[in-house]
Amino acid sequence: MHSPAVTAIYARKSRPNESVLGSCEVQAAICRDTAEAFSWEIKEVFADDGGSSETLDRPAMSRLIEQIELGVIRRLIVDRADRLSRKLHVTAQLMELFDRYEVDLIVVTDPNFGLSAASRLSSNIVAAASEFQLEMTRERMADSRAVLKSKGKRVAGPAPFGYRADPSTKQLVQDIEEAVIVREIFQLAADGATPSSIAALANLRRWPDGKGKIGSWNSGRIRDLLNNPVYAGEIRNGDSTLPGSHQAMVSKDTFEAAQRHLKKRRTQTSASRNALPPVYLTGVVICGSCNRPMSTSTSQRKLDATGKVLYRYYRCRSESGGRPPCPGVSVKVHDLEQMLVQSLADIDGMDGQIPHRFREHFAQMPEKEQLETLPKVFEQIVYKHDECKIQMTFRPDAFDLPDVDVS
Repeated sequence: MHSPAVTAIYARKSRPNESVLGSCEVQAAICRDTAEAFSWEIKEVFADDGGSSETLDRPAMSRLIEQIELGVIRRLIVDRADRLSRKLHVTAQLMELFDRYEVDLIVVTDPNFGLSAASRLSSNIVAAASEFQLEMTRERMADSRAVLKSKGKRVAGPAPFGYRADPSTKQLVQDIEEAVIVREIFQLAADGATPSSIAALANLRRWPDGKGKIGSWNSGRIRDLLNNPVYAGEIRNGDSTLPGSHQAMVSKDTFEAAQRHLKKRRTQTSASRNALPPVYLTGVVICGSCNRPMSTSTSQRKLDATGKVLYRYYRCRSESGGRPPCPGVSVKVHDLEQMLVQSLADIDGMDGQIPHRFREHFAQMPEKEQLETLPKVFEQIVYKHDECKIQMTFRPDAFDLPDVDVS
C-alpha cells in the first residue's frame, strides 16, 4: 500500500513592489483552497519573496528541490506556471526534475497542466512568451537609460558621497556638509597628497563617510571618489563620459590636477616595481622570540611575462650569542611600515599617547616623509611573530621634532 503523497505549495513574488494580489500570501491562500477541495494536507509552503526567476538559485526553491530529491515532496501546487520560472530552459529543468522524482504538479489556473503532450507544448509556449516579454522589457529599459544619459540625467544606483537624490526628480543635488568634505579631498589630491594620507586625515578629523560611520575612510575609497567624473559635472557612459545635468562639485582644473597626480603615482609604482624599496627601520625592528635585531632580505616573485616583483622582508637571521636564528620569523617591510604609519595617524589608537596635533601634521605629510619620520619616532619595534603583534617604544623626543608643532 502506497503512502499518501506529501503535498507542498510554492509561491514567488517577482518584485518587492508587486501588488498585494501577487503576494506570496495570496498565492498560498489560493493553493490552500485547491488542496482543501481535494482533502490534501499541506506539509510546507515554500515562498521566495522577491526572488528572481532567472535561475533556480533561490532560497525557497533550493529547499524545495532538496526535499523533492530526498523523496519527501510528491505533489506540488502553484498558482500559475510562471511562478516557477519565466525562463524556458529553467522551466524545462524543473519539469525534468518532476518527471524523474514522480512529482505531480498542480497548476491552479490550469487544471489540465501536464496531462498531455499538448499541454506540455502549451506550457513551453507560455514560458517562451514570458521570456520574450522579459527580454523586451529589458530592451525598453536599456533604451530609456540611453535617452536619460544623452540628456545628462542620472539613471539609477546610490547617490555618490556629497550628493543625494532629489525625491521628486531622482536627480543629483548637493549635500552641503558632504560637499565641503569632497572639495577638500580634491584640493588635497590636486596639491599632491596621496590617497592613504587623505584617508588618514579624514579619519583624524572624524569626517563621516555618508553612512553614519566615523573612521572608515581608506585609500581605496578615496581613489574611487577622486576617479568619479560626477564631481566634475559629468556622468559615465561606458568607457567615456557625457555632460551631466547636475551641478559640478569641483572645477575641471581641480579634477584633472587630481587625476594627473593619481596617474603619475600609478606610473611611478609601475616603473619602480622591480626596484628595491628603501628600508627605514634597520636596527629598530627586534625579534620578539629571541630579542635580537631583525635584518632585511629580498625575495622575488614572477608577476607576468613583463618580469618579476621584488619584495623586502625583516627576518630573524642573527647568529649572535651562538644561537641559531628563529625559523620562519619574518614580516614584509611594506606591511610593517604601513601598519606603523596608520598607528601614528589613527585618532583612536595608542590610547592617546600621541599628541593630536602631531597626528594631524603626520597625516598630511607625503608618504615618503611619513616613512622617513618612522625612525625618528620609534626607538624599538618588537615583532611577535607567533601572535602577529607588534610592541612599540617611542623615542624620548619622538613628538618634539623641530618641524612639528605639538604645543
